[in-house]
Amino acid sequence: MYLYYYLYYRLYCFSRFTPNKNVAECISFIAISTFLIFNFFTVCGIIREAYPGIVFSFAKAGVILFHILIIVINYNFFIRKQGYIYVIRKFYKESSLAKTISTILSLAYIVGTFYLFFHFV
Repeated sequence: MYLYYYLYYRLYCFSRFTPNKNVAECISFIAISTFLIFNFFTVCGIIREAYPGIVFSFAKAGVILFHILIIVINYNFFIRKQGYIYVIRKFYKESSLAKTISTILSLAYIVGTFYLFFHFV
C-alpha cells in the first residue's frame, strides 16, 4: 500500500499545478483509477501474448462493472472521509533524497504503464 499511496501523493502534488487547485484530490483519484484499469488490461494482453490458446472475451457490462468497482474502491481509500489528507500528511515531510528517488520511480511506473498498455492492448 505504501507505493500505492505514494503514487497518489505524487499525482496529487502534480495536479496542484492546475489552475483550479480545489480539484486536485479528484484528479489524482481519477488518474490512479485509470492506471489500475490500464494495468489490468495490460496483464490480460501479456497473458494473451504468452499463451496464445487463452482467449479473453469481455462483455461490455463486465468491463463497465470492473471500472465502477475500481472507482468505488479508490473512492473509499482516498475521497471518502477525506482519506487523501492522511496520505498527504504521511509523505509531506519526506527528505529530498527520498522524494527524488520516489518521484523517479513514480514517473517510471506511469511511463511503463502507458508503454505496456499501448504495446500489448
